[in-house]
Amino acid sequence: MEQTLFEKIGGKNAVELASIKLYYHISEDERINHFFKDIDLKKQSTKITAFLKYIFGGPSL
Repeated sequence: MEQTLFEKIGGKNAVELASIKLYYHISEDERINHFFKDIDLKKQSTKITAFLKYIFGGPSL
């Protein structure tokens, strides 16, 4: 059976790490971080992780 994209990119750990890094870089980037000043980045990271897992063919919630 062929691997899903989710499996090919490293699965759950890879997607979670990418989400964490994304929001870390957003919080450090003064050009865009003001758009996220009232956003709970940890909660947002959890949401984007779930979304990416789904679109990459990972397990659904």
